[in-house]
Amino acid sequence: MKLQITLLTLLICAQTAFSQIDRINQKPITVVLKGQIFNLPHDTLKVAQYLGKQGYRDWHKTVADEKGNFETTVKLPNQGYYVIRIGDQQHLNIVFQGDEEIEIYGDGKNIAYFCNIVGSEVSTNMNDFIRKSNEYALQKQQAQAYLRQNPNQVKEVNEQFQTVQRTFDGYRSKFIAENRQSPALLPVLSTFEVPNEFLDYEIVAKEIIEGFPASPVVKSIELQLEQNRAAYNATQILAPGKEAPALAFADTSGTIRELKNLRGKVVLIDFWASWCGPCRRENPNVVRLYDKYNKDGFEIYSVSLDNNAQKWKYAIEKDNLKWENHVSDLKGWKSEAGQAYGVSSIPFTVLIDKEGKVIQTNLRGQQLEEALKSIFGH
Repeated sequence: MKLQITLLTLLICAQTAFSQIDRINQKPITVVLKGQIFNLPHDTLKVAQYLGKQGYRDWHKTVADEKGNFETTVKLPNQGYYVIRIGDQQHLNIVFQGDEEIEIYGDGKNIAYFCNIVGSEVSTNMNDFIRKSNEYALQKQQAQAYLRQNPNQVKEVNEQFQTVQRTFDGYRSKFIAENRQSPALLPVLSTFEVPNEFLDYEIVAKEIIEGFPASPVVKSIELQLEQNRAAYNATQILAPGKEAPALAFADTSGTIRELKNLRGKVVLIDFWASWCGPCRRENPNVVRLYDKYNKDGFEIYSVSLDNNAQKWKYAIEKDNLKWENHVSDLKGWKSEAGQAYGVSSIPFTVLIDKEGKVIQTNLRGQQLEEALKSIFGH
């Protein structure tokens, strides 16, 4: 999980095209901004939108006095999500909902964490959530970093982190309930793991769309919602207990290998490619588990999203992928197998039982080993 301030601003950046599309329908607003920000690196404050790699688009600037006091009238093209920019490193996320007067008081060295916004409860609530989610993200990153150094303590760390996760999930649920149809809900969207949490994501997206429809950014959320809904619907094909879609493709010698011929075995359907770094790094673990459980009835059906036969075959040999069921139609991301399984990123796995029904998706590393251990008993 990345820091939510970054995710929020990138979401705004990614959808700036909508402000161009809807320019004819925009209603300009006038905002009076005043307050005091001490520890300013210089005397200039800017009202802007963040455009990611393109930097900032500044709509207005004002000069603070030597004590950080300022007062200015800002004319903007529409209501929506903006930032108060302090130099190149610091900015404060803020929502302008119309003609209004807003006061800002804070520390210019870390305005995102030390500020008081008067006259915009929505902005206050939004920044409170951003700070909380940043703290949670940092704890998660620290736990992941610790596990990379101490992989034998997965169980202990996961158990300890569950308390942290439950606390944040509870805070998030309470925040959503207290901010119905509020623009402050925008950063909540980036905390959901879609499509796994799509239904919760959908509820919040609809709340924002209904509550702040005039914002160009919010209009873009409607498109994102449809895209994520399509991805979620694709995952339902692979819901636990459902029969895995049929697969029948050519192996490296041109022989058609059918998934149904592995009935009676527990099968890992492994979507990968020779050019996929994470896939190649996971391969030694898959080989190890194949060696451990193959005699008990474990098989692997590998589906490559390569489009180069030579590189595909070389990777199989190089990584010692010793099982027989390697297939590909060599269509890359247009792979018919990938489309049938709704694959949008790799590595992607589907573990199916002896009857060809889905057990679980996206198992890798320790999670895959624990699943196989529970099935085979050792």
